[in-house]
Amino acid sequence: MQVERDNVIRAMEIRSKRGEEDISRGIARGCVLLLLTATLVILAPTSFAQQEEYKFSVSVERVVLDVSVRRQDREALRGLPKSSFHVYEDGRLQEITSFESEDAPVAIGLVIDNSRSMRHKRAEVADAALAFINSSNPGDEFFVVNFDDRAALAMPAGRPFSSDPAELRKVVSENTADGKTALYDAILLALEHLGKAHLERRELIIISDGGDNASRHTFQQVLTLVRRSNAGVYSIALADPDALEQNIPALRKLSVESGGEFVLQPELKDIDSTCRRIARDIRMQYTLGYSPTNKAHDGAYRRIHVVVDSPGGKITVLTRPGYLAPSKPAQTEANHGGTQTRRRTDE
Repeated sequence: MQVERDNVIRAMEIRSKRGEEDISRGIARGCVLLLLTATLVILAPTSFAQQEEYKFSVSVERVVLDVSVRRQDREALRGLPKSSFHVYEDGRLQEITSFESEDAPVAIGLVIDNSRSMRHKRAEVADAALAFINSSNPGDEFFVVNFDDRAALAMPAGRPFSSDPAELRKVVSENTADGKTALYDAILLALEHLGKAHLERRELIIISDGGDNASRHTFQQVLTLVRRSNAGVYSIALADPDALEQNIPALRKLSVESGGEFVLQPELKDIDSTCRRIARDIRMQYTLGYSPTNKAHDGAYRRIHVVVDSPGGKITVLTRPGYLAPSKPAQTEANHGGTQTRRRTDE
């Protein structure tokens, strides 16, 4: 059984490498949390030629990082003081002005694939999503985006977010799988909705086979928004070597760039434990804040590196590798959050 599992994973990795080459050539089809002034506007598409436009108006004031610190056994390393953390932006040491090590509530979007390719997986996926909800902080605020040919917010009218397990169970369970896969549109819709959250910490959980064949938007548009958004992206890719439309590298890339995590899930029976583990990991994060020394509104990519003094033994630090700076000062005072920065390094 282990040999078969290894063969599946190797097959997916080979396909992933080929997919990464496609992405790098620009033919993929289709959280640093900035405490900033931000506006995100979506203009509804009228055709494939007239796609949705995402506009930003941001002003960097403070950067907030969700940081995971893990030992070699992958367990969270807790109890570290502020003095153990050192943040660098483009190689320059930044002064940490805020530090939290508590289990703070998070705004979380569940992006769930309801396309035809998920028909025989839908029940297990719904159970896993509910396992994630039940393992999270009771103060977390959730919403659900379902997608097949189209992406749609699945919440009841007047309820953009919910912490009610019974209400969320109904939302997650009352769907059937059919149609094509508008994965990229669903991610963009979820990122836009996260901008309405009042909680600073924000995450997306994507459960899909990764095969996009119906989106109006491209992978590059999604990647750009992820680099500017406030969401860490956790992707659970349901591996199926026979599904030719899978785009596993796309999900991996979004997770890495957001400082979240990519999980290749060859065995559907393991998805429940994977969701519980991710929920636990999110609750174990440290939160650091700093005011960037570089105040330029140049639209440049700012690289971030977090160094943690280990009390002993090898550790892994997980946070976003950087963020896209705004290209011009903000012209609004609406505060919608920004980009959560995460990066994985081995100390």
